[in-house]
Amino acid sequence: GSELAGGIAAKLVYPERQVVVITGDGSLLMSSSDFVTAVEAAANILVVVLNDSRYGMITAMQLMRFGRSLGDKIGTINFARFAQSFGAAGVRIESFGKLTETIEQALALNRRTPVILDAVCSNELHGNYSVIVRKLRNMQKTFQKNVFDI
Repeated sequence: GSELAGGIAAKLVYPERQVVVITGDGSLLMSSSDFVTAVEAAANILVVVLNDSRYGMITAMQLMRFGRSLGDKIGTINFARFAQSFGAAGVRIESFGKLTETIEQALALNRRTPVILDAVCSNELHGNYSVIVRKLRNMQKTFQKNVFDI
């Protein structure tokens, strides 16, 4: 996935804006080495990882083509710890009851470092993803203007 690289580029071009990257765990795994660039360049982006322990695009394509999926599961990965291993901040949420508080915590940390918010989701297609995206859009007024315009 190119979401992480795009978010880093957006932050470097518009350093005064809050940049939020929304990606899946499989997509982040394919570009995870880019996260060190965010740390080294002080590109303080917020990366929301929708962590359902599977390669969602592969699952979707296999289900459409074959009616089943195979080899699309990912082991349990703690992306908050991944971020911390680079000296950045990482926050993990496993229950949506505290989603607003967790996003606010991640945004506060994001003022001084890149942050990964590891949101553990249902592994059903179109599961809890929409809850997180809707919450972020509803919270847009608390972000600096134009969060979703880049």
